[in-house]
Amino acid sequence: MHLFKRTVRSRVGNFPQPVTEHLFLEVGEDPSQVLKLTRLVGLLQDKPPETEPDWEEVIGAIENVCGEKTQL
Repeated sequence: MHLFKRTVRSRVGNFPQPVTEHLFLEVGEDPSQVLKLTRLVGLLQDKPPETEPDWEEVIGAIENVCGEKTQL
């Protein structure tokens, strides 16, 4: 599973949003989750979050994907 996630992350992180969405669908991701996942990848693809507002945005996107509150 780890190798699968790393492969998807390496493929998805380098493409524009429509291609990223297509790749998630191609690997069998639930279509209702694709936009949420694409947004999360977009938040992380260029650089890691550095400020508290950046982290809050990332955590919000993770919670949106998972459907539950995240405790840090």
